[in-house]
Amino acid sequence: MIEVEVAGREKRKAKRATPVPVADAMCRLDLVLKALESETRSAIWAKATLEVGNAIVMADYHGQTFDGADCYNVLRNSTQMALVLSLCKLFERPRGRQGQSEVAAFNRSDLASIPVFLHLLRQKRCRAKLVERAWTGWDGNSLGMSKTWEGDCMAALQRCDDTARRLTSPRGRRASAALGIFRDDHVAHLYAEPRAWNANRYNELFLLLDIASDLVSHACIAFRGCNLDFKEREEIWMGEARAFWKPALAAATAADPYAM
Repeated sequence: MIEVEVAGREKRKAKRATPVPVADAMCRLDLVLKALESETRSAIWAKATLEVGNAIVMADYHGQTFDGADCYNVLRNSTQMALVLSLCKLFERPRGRQGQSEVAAFNRSDLASIPVFLHLLRQKRCRAKLVERAWTGWDGNSLGMSKTWEGDCMAALQRCDDTARRLTSPRGRRASAALGIFRDDHVAHLYAEPRAWNANRYNELFLLLDIASDLVSHACIAFRGCNLDFKEREEIWMGEARAFWKPALAAATAADPYAM
């Protein structure tokens, strides 16, 4: 009986995940954050382009028919799909092999996703390294601002934690479930009978994008001392979208295809 219990403990011990060395974890965190910043930027730009185009159409051309309308619908649907694909990549969770614990799957994963990033960021060793990096001014030159920058780093890490809790809140869980449903029913698979989708659930997908935007912005302060304000950039990208859609749609509705 004792031998069986000992064997069971040894088996459980063997399955325990091996911690990621702190140097490797920090390297991965830096790489993942860079990828998250790029993908979040693409997702926000897609959302801005989609929202501005829809707003102009609803305000100025709702109910009208014109040559080019079908092309607009293709562009709208493609932009919408690009946004959803970005969200799928941003929030993808690693899948462990059979018999592998979730922690081991996350430790071994090479995905650049928010769940992987948060998993590594929770390690106290990594946080200590980030505070140490801030103390030296992130680039090795503190300029006498060590205490201030250390405090900025710790505050940014706290905001990362607050943002992560939004993801695990009831609203965040519903949004994650909605993303999974949309991926399975409308992105990853083609069904003989199309699956229904409630357009009101887009707000849940936009919540995930807000979470990603806030998390990456706060993390950039903690990791680089860089204040990356996606909200401000979204306004700029919406201005660019208006500069494209207004003349493009006006030209499409004014064109006489028979005069060409």
